[in-house]
Amino acid sequence: MRTVRRPLTALLSAALLLTAASAGMEPAAAEPSPPADPTVAAENAADLPLANGGFEDGPIDPVTGWAIDGTVWENQAIGLTDALAHGGTRSLRIEDDNAVRGVSLQSEPFGVQPGIVYEASAWMNLERGPLGLYVRYFDADGNRLVNQAVWADATGGEWQELTSAVAAPAGAATGTVLLNSSTAGLGSGYVDDVAMVATDQVPPPPPLPPRPTPEQIVAQNPNLTHLGAPVSSRIITNMVLGEEDGISMTYGVYRGNAASGSPATLVVADTATGAIVRTIPLAGTDHATEIRRSTDGRIYMVTSNLTLWTYDPATHEARNIGLINPASPSDGYGWSLADGPDGTMYIGTYPQGLLFRYDPADDSITNLGRVDETQAYIRALAYDHERGNLYVGVGGSSAQIYKIGADGTKTALLTEENAPGAGDESFITSFTFVGDRLFARLNPSRLTVITAADEVEFIGADRSMFGYNVAQRPDDPNTYIFTTSTFWEYNALTQEVRNTGVPSNGFLNDSRWVERDDPQWPGWTLEAATGNGVAAYNPDTGQVTSAAIGYTNPVTVQKLFVGPDSMYASGYMVGLAPFDSVTGEHGTTVQAGQYESSAVRDGRLLLGAYGNGRLMEYDPVTGANPRQIFSLEAEDQDRPFGLDYDPVGDRIFMGTVAHYGRNQGALTVYEFATDTKTVYTDEIVTEQSVIDVLYHDGLVYLGTTIDGGLGAPPSGQTDAHFIVFDPDTGQVVRDLIPVAGDEGVTGLLLGPDGLIWGVSEDTVFKYDHATGEIVYSEKLLAARYGTATVWAHAYLTVGADGNVYGSNRFTFFRIDPQTMEHTTIVNGVGSYAVADEAGDVLFSTGAQVFTYDVPEPVTPQDVLFTDLAGPARDRYTIPDVEGVEYLVAGEVAPAGVHAASGEVSVTAVATEGHVITDGATSAWSHSFQWRRVPEVAANTS
Repeated sequence: MRTVRRPLTALLSAALLLTAASAGMEPAAAEPSPPADPTVAAENAADLPLANGGFEDGPIDPVTGWAIDGTVWENQAIGLTDALAHGGTRSLRIEDDNAVRGVSLQSEPFGVQPGIVYEASAWMNLERGPLGLYVRYFDADGNRLVNQAVWADATGGEWQELTSAVAAPAGAATGTVLLNSSTAGLGSGYVDDVAMVATDQVPPPPPLPPRPTPEQIVAQNPNLTHLGAPVSSRIITNMVLGEEDGISMTYGVYRGNAASGSPATLVVADTATGAIVRTIPLAGTDHATEIRRSTDGRIYMVTSNLTLWTYDPATHEARNIGLINPASPSDGYGWSLADGPDGTMYIGTYPQGLLFRYDPADDSITNLGRVDETQAYIRALAYDHERGNLYVGVGGSSAQIYKIGADGTKTALLTEENAPGAGDESFITSFTFVGDRLFARLNPSRLTVITAADEVEFIGADRSMFGYNVAQRPDDPNTYIFTTSTFWEYNALTQEVRNTGVPSNGFLNDSRWVERDDPQWPGWTLEAATGNGVAAYNPDTGQVTSAAIGYTNPVTVQKLFVGPDSMYASGYMVGLAPFDSVTGEHGTTVQAGQYESSAVRDGRLLLGAYGNGRLMEYDPVTGANPRQIFSLEAEDQDRPFGLDYDPVGDRIFMGTVAHYGRNQGALTVYEFATDTKTVYTDEIVTEQSVIDVLYHDGLVYLGTTIDGGLGAPPSGQTDAHFIVFDPDTGQVVRDLIPVAGDEGVTGLLLGPDGLIWGVSEDTVFKYDHATGEIVYSEKLLAARYGTATVWAHAYLTVGADGNVYGSNRFTFFRIDPQTMEHTTIVNGVGSYAVADEAGDVLFSTGAQVFTYDVPEPVTPQDVLFTDLAGPARDRYTIPDVEGVEYLVAGEVAPAGVHAASGEVSVTAVATEGHVITDGATSAWSHSFQWRRVPEVAANTS
């Protein structure tokens, strides 16, 4: 694939001049600007090359031109050495024997220019890997924009060069190079001759770090069991119609999980019957965000791995064309497609709102730049082939429709006068251009009609339109068909909509009109691809037939829940499946909802559902789709990550992330007895989201994040909060910042010590509600947030042995609540840790679920001491507990061991070194207190 990069103004003009010519219009003259010259960029980047890349300058310690990024932890060393060198006499030596934390050295910043590709290189001689070479870019305020790595493994004693080429994004001012040993790896070796240069080469896509297989995960600990992939869902974003050998076919990409061996799959099915004709896995992808047919009949898809795919109905083969934006892959997340002239395809993207154009003549993808500098998404595209106009629907914080004319002129079509309130919505979500009208769907599902004369003809009420397609009746061009759960009609003459009442088998995704040689189907019949399969509809008779396309795929686990009858896993973006935490056997997946949080009430599962911050109720007895209790759509809330239930007051507490483009989250209190909800927003926290909720003893404990909804402008917030709220008074009792500068507080838990535990990025903290203070805070965890939006991070739970277990997306770990010793059980993966009823702990990664069999605690036993009058240094061993001995009262204990005072108490000395102190009231594994009871000495802990 050839990739072309030109300035935005030139490209918008040049690309659309081509469309104007093809439409028979007279193009306006335009002189394209030349592409940026990387040689000039290198000269202007005054600090290139980076300082002391050969490590020859200055003293051994500190390293001139470089600085430690973070901390050098136990069992780590990083510094200069003359033991081995690639060039000169010195190199950098990295030794990492810490299985939990990494170690890094970062160069001094150097100047960069946006749009220029810079290539970092380093020579490495590694005894073991991995070691990483990172390229980082920052804006003028020091905010990190890019953090891209390549990795090297053991080199067998040979020097090898590692390179990473990355384009500096818009807003970039400086860059650095980082040398790193990962948190999950144990890299060791030498690094030398590090360089950074500007280049005119298009960088190859960086290799994704390998995700450990289920076999590699369970090999990390003998108590781990792989339970499989419990959620299999039927998830498509859109479907289109095409034709193969004269037969109408539907094409849809069904979501999967590439890391679990079940990638997103293109399913080709017969439009008449829904029967599957063929399935084609799209290697390396989890899902497609859009699928469209080009004018030459080929099918195009934009996928989760930032690439453009095509399927040829003639050859029945799919092909990965390549990255949408190779110069900066993360800025090329495809959201929308539109068929241009001569088989071309327009591509709308996130998070920079960039527009691209693919040309099949030379397989090139051209970056046309941003259509709206203020919006992050292009969620909708449509092309008017008769007039050569491209319609672009942008959003994130404010919805707008732009028309880019054949001469390159750009016109905003929505105003407060012609579309009042439209700018208050976050998105335009879909387009159909048919006849001489653009049908747009405003979030939330408002039908908007714009004529070819740029006039807004009609705006419907909320939820008046669903789906991706509007069909114009061939026998009545003023009547257009669309769907909700039924078929609807729009009349262009009267500007009215009418519900036909005929069920539609799901949203209308694509359609065609046919005349059937059948008296039961007179005149024109609409054959359609729908959200649930296929359908045929005759508007004259009202007759409709439908069929499902019976394909499901294992999907990513979104969360793990404890239900009233079993464990449950929710799926991304749809699905709820019960499963057994011992055998892994799972039930049928409920094909509804993306569920983010849960609680149990009256034998039913309460679920926090995305979007619009909905509370749902699922009854395991009926197995029917969950019913809605309330929605926070009117309050601009979206993702309910926090949920907890008060059984005494019969009320639920829900914490939510704000809607797209917004920052103000909320805490909602809902009372079942009165069916009333109270929504607290800035009374709780200003311009932050509420992502964790814990109810205990009359108070609600909250964790917040400075990250708002996707596409939201910067809020100006810098610190996540831990908040104590009294729901009876509606007042905040305490508002604390556990760690200044941290972005999120998650993992709230009533700990086994009676304190409230929480996690602020990599810091575990404890709050004492008696004193109103944070009484413990330590950086026990390795993973920080980075620059991406993070909502779901740490999850803590208590295992059967009384230890605290947790996950933070990159590890599964254990914390001893007495000593606060942190132990990593699984490295590299671990999400959504939760204990089942037996106290074993489950976590997930991708589509896979695992359980950790918590070791059984030592059961307190009655032991009769028959010779208490014997020598003071006698020892007694408890039966069936190998290696655990007990000190007689008064014996001098070894260092670190507590011996109880008094005549009748003894204290356990555990093989793991855990000892319970005299007077304690709780018993933990291998730690017990003993005291004399009447007539016998027995264990009463």
